[in-house]
Amino acid sequence: MSSVVLNVAVTEPSAGGWLTVYPSGTARPLASSINFAPGQTLSNNVVAKLGSNGAIDIYNPAGATHVVVDVEGWFGIEGTEPGSHYTPVVPSRILDTRLTAGPSASGATLSLPVAGHGGVPAEQAIAVVLNVAVTQPSTGGYLTVYPSGDSRPIASSINFGPGQTVSNKVVVGLQNDWGVDIFNALGDTHVVVDVEGWFGFPGSAPGVPYHPLSPARVLDTRTTAAIGPDGTLSLVLTGAGGVPATGVTAVVLNVAVTQPTTYGYLTVYPSGEARPLASSINFAPGETISNGVVAKVGADGRINIYNPAGNTHVVVDVQGLFGV
Repeated sequence: MSSVVLNVAVTEPSAGGWLTVYPSGTARPLASSINFAPGQTLSNNVVAKLGSNGAIDIYNPAGATHVVVDVEGWFGIEGTEPGSHYTPVVPSRILDTRLTAGPSASGATLSLPVAGHGGVPAEQAIAVVLNVAVTQPSTGGYLTVYPSGDSRPIASSINFGPGQTVSNKVVVGLQNDWGVDIFNALGDTHVVVDVEGWFGFPGSAPGVPYHPLSPARVLDTRTTAAIGPDGTLSLVLTGAGGVPATGVTAVVLNVAVTQPTTYGYLTVYPSGEARPLASSINFAPGETISNGVVAKVGADGRINIYNPAGNTHVVVDVQGLFGV
């Protein structure tokens, strides 16, 4: 294995802070993998490169916090394993319960078709990358996203507090070219799901293999200027943070916001494409929070980061890339 896909959660932190997940046996990078406030229970998806001993290190700079880690998948070294080839799409919304059947109830499981929707083919896809958001939850809780037809695992895909709007990236397998189940443990909550891409078998589906990197910072607007309302920042990814200058189709990022002046969200999408109806990270005023994003790269090697309202600083760390 070269890397693993993890859901990393913190709970009961005594202070605001962050964790850095990086390959064991290497120097700790300037990067964050999850950001949190005191007392918050929060999760984030991390695609972590493994050290030569098959392990990762998790660094906590301040305070004390419990950490919970769930495994969602892995990448091999040769890029020839089933599911190793990834095809990114422009983010596409496939579920918004605010517009359909209403909120998911406590203890309910929602079955969501994915194959044949949002740019995912009706056949060939054996796993998908989703951005899953909750909004207007009546209580603190969590969702578990897993392949339809499988037994529900003991794992969380996204954690949230009452009234919070928050999102998390989820990499989930598909059984028999169908969809995913979304289990809501407590209370009522609306659920919004956007597709970012899909995995298929090498040789039988388009796509390219994954190349892990040690996390590296490629943007911090605190050294320049915040993104303003209705603002779009164009960020060059190729040739930055260990990403090669050519042959890249998508990048795996940790996108954080800090010091936002209002409630809002960011949309990350390929340069040169129309801005989609999708969110990549959701946040509240004054909050520092992060989310994993698998972003398709435009033909010019750039991504766009759109902020619809208020001002916010944005910090981006790259974790790896898909390419030839």
